[in-house]
Amino acid sequence: MEALKPLLRSLRRAAGSRWLPVLALPLGLAAAPSLAGTIGVADLPGNTSSANLGFATVKASTVFVHKTVAGVEGVGVSDGSDTVGGEIDTTEFIRVTFTESQIVNEIVLSFLYLDGNFGDTVNETARIRYGADPLAYGDLAVTSASTATWSGPGGVVTNLDLAIDAHAGKWRIQNPFGDIAVDELTFTAVKLLKSRTTADSDYALVSISSTQVPEPGTALLGGAGLLGLAALGRRRARA
Repeated sequence: MEALKPLLRSLRRAAGSRWLPVLALPLGLAAAPSLAGTIGVADLPGNTSSANLGFATVKASTVFVHKTVAGVEGVGVSDGSDTVGGEIDTTEFIRVTFTESQIVNEIVLSFLYLDGNFGDTVNETARIRYGADPLAYGDLAVTSASTATWSGPGGVVTNLDLAIDAHAGKWRIQNPFGDIAVDELTFTAVKLLKSRTTADSDYALVSISSTQVPEPGTALLGGAGLLGLAALGRRRARA
């Protein structure tokens, strides 16, 4: 905010002068659109433990492993000894740390199945943490071959491929955290009472899309520019 003070003083001095249009236009243009980012399977190379994407850093608890089921590719993690590789089980995680706070627009997961499919003994449940608070998380729990519940603060769940054998168990959560700006996401799985192994409730990440929250300074510049243009319009109307 300190860096904006000289600019705002200049705008106040220019009020009523013939230089107002010169100041107002660049200030209005300063309100640049928010930056969108997408993380997909291809961004997380197999057998690596992290990926720096510029707007975000993604880390695995061990190494990333890719897997394809029913034509759908997802990315999980593996330490070489887990029951099912290429998925995120109850002892593993994928963590995304954003450079700037983000509004998460959409998360797509796969290989999350209904009890009795692919040897699972539970309705698989994915957990996504969105902050340091232990209670800041949402669970995506399969309830039928084509339905699931989401416990996060926002979100609309859509089944993209059935959660049964010979299918990909693919799910999309739109606007999962509402208008909450997040700095970090952690993907892990929920160990349920009926779980026999850590592989019950495992799944894979397909994609994340988000939009960077505008910085306060940028928003203020944009507002100042609009005020300047409004003042210019009033002056012209009186002339």
